Amino acid sequence: MPDLWKHIELLAEQGRIIASKEVYDELKEHASDELMQWLNAHKYIFSMSKEQIDAARTIINEVYALYKNGFKPEIKNAADPFVVAVAAVCGGRVLSLESRQQPHNPRDVGEPKIPTVCEHYKIPCYNLDEFLEVEGFSISLQRNA
Repeated sequence: MPDLWKHIELLAEQGRIIASKEVYDELKEHASDELMQWLNAHKYIFSMSKEQIDAARTIINEVYALYKNGFKPEIKNAADPFVVAVAAVCGGRVLSLESRQQPHNPRDVGEPKIPTVCEHYKIPCYNLDEFLEVEGFSISLQRNA
């Protein structure tokens, strides 16, 4: 989807796509060579301010602490509270590929999903379909003749 990637480039250049350094660190662990090149060329979108760190700490203490597994950065969710923290500090919205959780008792669930944490703080959270719609993209499949 070259047009989508061009649009993502434009959003990054405009400062409309930002992420925490933790997202960069998590992505580089599993990145293909092509993705790693893109990440390195766009390091400017990855930030970490004291305000974002403080917001992430608050999220961990207020939300993750309610869940059975809490916050386990050594296992898998190291970047998740920072994703929400960046949006909270910058007044942004979150794009997540995670599904929304059904209503639940946090003590019965390992950890919260990003959309659940966003909902807790009333931060807009979009899945990929919603992001594409908001940004004016539609996907249609066409068979070449």
